[in-house]
Amino acid sequence: MKLFMRLLITGILAGVVLGILLKSVELLTEKHVYTLLLNVDYIPWLSNSPMSEVQEFALHIIVSVCIVSALYFVLRRARAPISLFVLGAVIIGGLYFPLTMLSHRTPDVTDAGALVYWLLAHAGYGFAAAIMIFSGKTGD
Repeated sequence: MKLFMRLLITGILAGVVLGILLKSVELLTEKHVYTLLLNVDYIPWLSNSPMSEVQEFALHIIVSVCIVSALYFVLRRARAPISLFVLGAVIIGGLYFPLTMLSHRTPDVTDAGALVYWLLAHAGYGFAAAIMIFSGKTGD
């Protein structure tokens, strides 16, 4: 139960960090990277009904908890260094970026600036998650 709670809290906090980073970038640069983070246009059963930013952010947090848990079980159990958590988060972010082709609200897939911001923010996400996971007892 302690491990479950730690992963839940870590996923929530790291997801909030990522959201704040990308929201800040979007406000400062007008590159729609926060919009991409919350985008569900490519999921048919979700895109049919309008969602508020709060609802979209809640979905992002659920995904974040799942990703943190997966990274924990794959990397922490293998005693991988923090850098692999960061790399894992960047790879996951890199895989998601092509979904920009499926939405008219997100950056163009060829927007190198948006991609750099997106990947740097995901590196920050991976670093934040790794620090939280490595900093305390995780029940293992």
